[in-house]
Order: sequence, then structure tokens, then C-alpha cells
Amino acid sequence: MEKITIQIYRYFRNHRGVFYAIMLSTLLVFGYFSSKIAFEEDISSLLPAIQENGAEKLAFSELKVKDKIYLQFAAANDTVTPEQLAAACDEFTALLLEKDSAQLLIGSIFSEIERSVLQNAIGYLYANAPIFLTEEQYPLLDSLMQPEALDRQMTENYSLLTSMAGRAYRSMITQDPIGLRNIFISGVAGGGLGGNYTLYNSHLFSPDTTVALAFLAPKFKSLDSKSATRLVDLLDKEVAAYKTLNPEIEILFHGAPVQSVSNSRRIKQDLLLTVSISLAIIFVLLLVCFKNKRTLFYLVAPVVYGILFSLAVIYLTKGSMSLMVLGIGAIVMGVAFSYCLHMICHHKYVDDPEKILEDQTVPLFIAALTTIGAFAGLLLTESEMLHDFGWFASLGIFGTLVFALIFLPQFLSTKNNKRSEKAFATLQKINSYPLDKPWLVGALVIISIVCYFASGKVEFDSNLRNLGYDNQQIARSKQLLASKTTQSYDSFYFATVADDLESTLSLTQQLAAGLDEIEAAGDINGYTSSLAFFVPEAEQRERIARWKAYWTEEKKAETRQRIVETGKKYRFSENTFAPFYQMLEKEYQPASLYEANVLPEAIMCNLIEHSEGRYVMFTPVRMHKDDLWKVGEQLTDKGVSFIVLDPMYYASDMVKMVHNDFNTILAISSLFILIVLLISYRSVVLTLLAFLPMGLSWYIVLGCMAIFGLKFNLINIIISSFIFGIGVDYSIYMMDGLLEKTRGSKRDLLAYHKTAIFFSAVILIIVICSLLFAVHPAIQSIGIVTLIGMSATILITYSMQPFFYHLLITKRIAKGKKPILEKWIRINSTEK
Repeated sequence: MEKITIQIYRYFRNHRGVFYAIMLSTLLVFGYFSSKIAFEEDISSLLPAIQENGAEKLAFSELKVKDKIYLQFAAANDTVTPEQLAAACDEFTALLLEKDSAQLLIGSIFSEIERSVLQNAIGYLYANAPIFLTEEQYPLLDSLMQPEALDRQMTENYSLLTSMAGRAYRSMITQDPIGLRNIFISGVAGGGLGGNYTLYNSHLFSPDTTVALAFLAPKFKSLDSKSATRLVDLLDKEVAAYKTLNPEIEILFHGAPVQSVSNSRRIKQDLLLTVSISLAIIFVLLLVCFKNKRTLFYLVAPVVYGILFSLAVIYLTKGSMSLMVLGIGAIVMGVAFSYCLHMICHHKYVDDPEKILEDQTVPLFIAALTTIGAFAGLLLTESEMLHDFGWFASLGIFGTLVFALIFLPQFLSTKNNKRSEKAFATLQKINSYPLDKPWLVGALVIISIVCYFASGKVEFDSNLRNLGYDNQQIARSKQLLASKTTQSYDSFYFATVADDLESTLSLTQQLAAGLDEIEAAGDINGYTSSLAFFVPEAEQRERIARWKAYWTEEKKAETRQRIVETGKKYRFSENTFAPFYQMLEKEYQPASLYEANVLPEAIMCNLIEHSEGRYVMFTPVRMHKDDLWKVGEQLTDKGVSFIVLDPMYYASDMVKMVHNDFNTILAISSLFILIVLLISYRSVVLTLLAFLPMGLSWYIVLGCMAIFGLKFNLINIIISSFIFGIGVDYSIYMMDGLLEKTRGSKRDLLAYHKTAIFFSAVILIIVICSLLFAVHPAIQSIGIVTLIGMSATILITYSMQPFFYHLLITKRIAKGKKPILEKWIRINSTEK
């Protein structure tokens, strides 16, 4: 293989125009296509794909109810009245819609129920009164017609009619002199909005009227991260401007699009911070040691080329990838750096590029192939983000390898080959210190055994919410809404799905029955069923029959007499309440609120939606968030068919599925690496020695996580691939140096490789430590686990691998004995 790279080197050396044309043209092409790639910024991309025909797919679809943004207007001091909060809500929402007139990011804002909507809704209720009365509410109906209750209601009726807005109440009171509306309101309070709300001056408020609320429905699709970012930017800007002019009003907002943008911003900020810190330290270190600014180009250019190549291929084949992949990609940058470092460090000892290629081609190729094999194992998972990372890492390493072996040698020359002799002398002393001491090896063996048995006790964190990020504003907004409307419980939307409305209502009845039992057991705080608004036709007929049976002729006459007598006290004529008497005589038929178009879309979408050819009915359930999976299991055990409109709910089983698949992936990747090493070394012993750092470091990582209580999560699957890749890279170079020394070569190739390994390890540790400065949990969690893995890998490579190599091969050859398993060892067969 080295002959091929040397021939290419010679050709480009003699055809410089062709060399620059190919290098620059491919760089420009890769750069162009990589710039067009779209980045997905949702943490749920970690999840495996949902079956196309599964109802669970709706949890990830464009349902308005799960993508709404909650706007809250709270008082910053005790002097602010509910009227001022309502006025602030109107003023701000109008201003927001005006500012959005050019971008059209906002579909609608629901903050008040207009009087005409209320009148239409009330009219529909009275026109179909029996349908909305449950059997349990009839005792309340009895109580309304008691003399004392009827007298109180007439007093209220009189007060409403004689008020300034009396004309607006006339129709309602003549239809409902006994206060049926109070029963209706109690049955539908807060329905569909996921909490307890009240109306104050037609505006939506928390029950204590200290917080006015508005619900913003975005016009764009939930996965349109660019539009979501523009909308959140608009909200941030307008909230800040309004706060400046109205310091007595506090405006808070949260919701799924806001959460997505918050995650995206945090990842970008962390990426900028960690990469800046690591690059600054690395560049200073390299400038001090190599005393040549061009060295930075030699190191960075192959990595940039590899990244651009990777992004270009992903764009051409897929079009997009997860943004979080770039955040974690800082590690891949460190792995790719190591390939360049091997070339550059070798150049500090050897001036001839052809000799460098002769020494480096095979170990670089084997190291890259095994590392690609480790990362390619992620392609066997069902997580889109892990797929992205598998492709990004594998293609990036391949692109870096191509540049390092094909293009980089053309820039290596004796004239520019500088180094700090003092730094390298110090480095030589560090690398020459013998770490293959029996006591250190013994300690590592004991640690490995302990960690092996402890590794089975490491816990797996399947809750993807722990990898998300809430900024202070979002956390404050969530806390305020929960404390004011759900008694500090979390509200989750459960839903039933069917092809027709009646089937959906039937499933919702089953869900309500199951939730009643769970509420009685104390596992949920409560729920609001859409059945208060939508009643199955069979149930409607039963309610109509119950109404007819209740209103006997005697009952009608008695009720009319009581109303007339009580009304005379307030000067109501005998015919004032004729519409109510007509209601008692009416023959009722089943009706559909969904088809009546009584409720506006802003309200209806919180109750029911028709999506992808199916009806989806929502039931907000209040509970502690940690009980969500428990409640889901209880409903499943009861045979209830439902979905939860929260992608994270499905993360638990899906992540566990990926975790289980990972054991298979681990075995396949390990087998692939073993086969590559066996083909390369043609020796079982050498193969096992080269595999040693990778295998043992993995168990040390798991054991340490179990001992220190660190949980394994989906992100750590990526880290394990990294530990596999870098572990086998180091061991291959260490093995190559040991073999060269055993052959009796005059060159100290082992020292060359150790120098490169040292720089690579230092750079990777710097990159890993920089991740500890990240705020986003998903990126921050990488640091400590990777640091343990890297430390274990370096120690094993520097101590255990040479110790057992000398024990099994070098010492036996020195004593004139045959090496262990000599028939498999073909040292001379690999001699150059």
C-alpha cells in the first residue's frame, strides 16, 4: 500500500499544476455542498424512527396543540390589577402581530373569548341542553330548583339585567332562569387547555386572576428551526421592549418551539466556547513545540478537508443532519488531529516525505479503518442522530486520511522542518520513562477485574429530558404556569386516535374510565376530558332519554310555578322565561359540536384535530413528570388505547432498544476490528495485544461509572465508539514501534510514534476538558466519561501492552526461546 502512496507523491511532485487543481477543486466542491446542509436542532432526533403507520407517529407530527407557545402576563408588583393585565395582554399581542406582519410566523393568538363566540356557544348549549348533562349532574339540577337556590339565582338574574351590560345577558337569562349554565361551566372548566383557567372580562386568566394568558400557534412546521428561531428572536425583542416601557408587567413564555431554539442556542454557544478554548490552547502548545506557524496549517487543513468532505456527502445523500453532531464532533476533530500529528511528528525526525509515507501509510490506514469500523457500528442503531454521527465521523476520518496521505506530503520539506529541541528533549524524557512496571501493570489488572464485575451494575438513563436544556426564562415560565393552573403538577396531553369521530369518542371514554381509576389511586392529580364537549351518539341518546324521563308533566308544571312566583318578587312577567319553557317541551336529537362550527379554531384545536386522515382527541392529565411512564403502563395494563403527545415519552423504550442493540453493535464492531488486526498482523497474539487497550478501557469506563454513580446514556454510546477508535489507534502505533524494535531496526520508530501519541493524547485531553465548560447537559456529560476512557486507554497502551509484548515475545527471543504461540507469529513477514 505504501508503494501506491509513494507513486502518487512522486507524480504530484512532478505535476504541481495537477496537484493544486485537484486539491483546490475538490476543496471548493466539498465546501460548496457542505455550506448547503441543513441542521436539525431538536433533541428528539436522538430517538429511533417511529413506524410510518403507527399512531405514535402523531406525537412527532404537526399537531397544533403540542406546538403552541404559552404567553403569561404577570404583575411585577402588588398594585397591578387584572384589568391592567388584560390590557397588557391585548396591547402586547396586537403589537406582536403587527411586528410579524412581514414574516408571517404567527398563525394565531388566543387570549380572549369574544362575546359573540360566548353567545354562540351558550346558544348551542341551550339548544342541546340534555346532551351536556351527565347522570351525576342531575342531583345538582334538583338543587337549582329548591326555593332558596332559585331565589338566589333570580337575584343574580336581576342584577345582570339591570347592569350596564344587561342587554347582552337578556337572551341567556330568559333561556336559563334557574342557572343551568353553572352546571355546564363546572363540567367544562379549563377544558382542553391543560390546566384550570377562568374568564375575566372575556380574557383567559389563572384561577386567582394574577396571571393573564395567551396561546400562540406558530404558522410554520414544528421542525422548521429557522422560522422558530426568528419567532423566538421576535418574542425576545418585543418582550424586552415592552418591559422597558411597562416595568410593572412581567411577560414570560415557553413551549416546544421555544425549547427547541433554547437547545439550539445553547449548543451553538457551547460549541463556540469549547472549540475556542481547545483550539487556543492547542495552537499555543504546537507553536511552542514546533516553532513553525505552517505546522498549524498542516494539522488543520486535513481535518477541515475531512469535515467538508463528510458534510458534502451527507448533504448529497441526506440533505440534513443533527446540529448536536457538530457539538460532539469536537471529539472527532481530536481523533482526526492524531492522524495529522503522526505525519508531522514523524517529519520532525525524518525529512524525506517518501520515507515518512513508507513508515506511516500502513499503520495510518489500519488505524483509520478500525476507527471507521468502530464509528460505523452506530449506523446499525435506529437513532437518526447516531446515524448522523456514524456517517459524519466515518466520512470525516476517511477524508482526513486521504488528505494526510495524498496531499499533505507535498507540503513537507526540510527547509520548513523546525522544532523546539528543548521541548522535544523534555518530551523524550517523559516518553522514555518505563511505565511497563510490574506494580503498575498489576494495579491495572486489579482495576480491570474490579471494573469488569462492576460494569454490569452501571445504570442506564433512558430519560432523554435529562439531555435537554432549559434556560432560566423557560424554567421560570413553566414553574409559574404549573403553580397557577395545575397546582404545580405537570400537564401532559394524552390522546386517542381513530379513523372516524365516533370511534375516537369511544376510545376517549375508555381512556377516561382508566384515568378515573388511576386518579382514585392517587397516581394523578386529575384530568380534563374532551368528553365534556363531545359526546358519542349512543351516549347522547341515553342522555336525551334521561332528560325526557326527568321532566315529567308534573315536574314541568311545578318548576314553572316556582319560577313565576319567585320572578314576581323581581318584577319578571310570567312570559319572561318562555324560551326556557319551550326548551322543556322540545324534542331533542343527537348533534355534533365538531361539525357545528360553533367554536373557533383557536379553541377547537385544543380539544380535537383531524390530522393525516385521523381524528385525534386530547385529554390533558395533571401529574408529576416522573410518574408519566408509570401512568402509561397502568393504562396499557387496563387495555386502553392511547398515545402521549410528547416525543420524550417514547424515548424510554426506544432508548432502551438502542441500548440493547448496542450490545450487538459492540460485538460486531469488536469482531470487525479483530479481523482487520488479524489480517494485518497474521498473529493471534499480536492481534490480542493490539486489541487490549480498547477492550480493557471500555470495561474500566463502565466500572468507574457504576462505582461513582454515573449513568450511561444515549450520548455515551457515541463516546464508547470514540474510546474504541482512539484505543485501537494508539495500540496499533505502539505495536508498530515494538515490532520495528524487535526486528532490530536502527531507527527508533517507537520513539517517533510515542511522540505522536503524546501530542494526540494531550490534544484530546484538552478538547475533552474543554467540554466540561459546556452548559448543555448533553455536551457536558461527555467530558467526564471520555476523560476516564482516555486515561485508561493511555495507561494501558503505555504500560500493559509493552509489558505483555516483552513478556510473550521480546524476552523469550532474547533468551533464545521460541515466542509463545510462535506458529501464529510472523514478525518477519511484515518487515519492510
